[in-house]
Amino acid sequence: MLINPLYREVIENHPDIDGILELKDFKTTLSYIKKEKFNCSIHLFPTFKTSLMTFLSGIPQRIGTGYRIYSFLYNKKIYMHRKTCEFHEAEYNVLLLKKAGFDIPFIKPKIYLNEKEREKIKENFKNFKKPFICIHPESRGSAPNWSFDNYKKLIEILDIKGTVFITGLKKNFEIKERENIIDLRGKLNLREFINFVSFCDLVFAPSTGVIHIASALNVKVVTIFSEKIPFTPKRWGPLGKSKILTVPDENLDKISVEKVKKEIESFL
Repeated sequence: MLINPLYREVIENHPDIDGILELKDFKTTLSYIKKEKFNCSIHLFPTFKTSLMTFLSGIPQRIGTGYRIYSFLYNKKIYMHRKTCEFHEAEYNVLLLKKAGFDIPFIKPKIYLNEKEREKIKENFKNFKKPFICIHPESRGSAPNWSFDNYKKLIEILDIKGTVFITGLKKNFEIKERENIIDLRGKLNLREFINFVSFCDLVFAPSTGVIHIASALNVKVVTIFSEKIPFTPKRWGPLGKSKILTVPDENLDKISVEKVKKEIESFL
């Protein structure tokens, strides 16, 4: 797999992946691709840079969309629009492969963890009371989100017997830490976060990578979505055990704090 180095931790230890190539500067990555003498490249997330790399490296079979201005760099073009959001993004990837002639089934994504890593995280959190609820207010802006005021109110009124953990990279709002409310924002790297989520009983987050990490770890998810294309959960929703609260437009604040509270407590 050729990936952004930021996301290496998501696919490490996967038994079906024989090698991970990090996307670095053009010259370095192109040199590695040439050296490996790959037979085929499949562009699920096409960019001009990676498409040009596979073309210049002389890979004999290059599979990608036929709808980009640089699609001439592929010699097997697949004409399939994703913008209509008829399928889930993961299903679109499998469909692209099927249209390219590969007879493969759809398999729910899974993250494989290292037991040593899990034991370390387990030790760090052994003194906190279960169940564990992870609330992740952040997103990278690719989809609508709740206001931070709503997240703050939810944290204050949640009525559970376990521990609520707030995660993320930034402290976008202030909270009062208590015995059952723990602020982990900025304290975990991605791999530590993934292992931490594996011990959670439920994750609440908007449409962002966190809900897919939780689903791939078989952890329950409560999430909020706009039904509007292209944000629809039909394409971007979690694939595991989940409750999805939706609004028809982009104003997620129409979903009340009390409604989310009720869904989290009942889903537990």
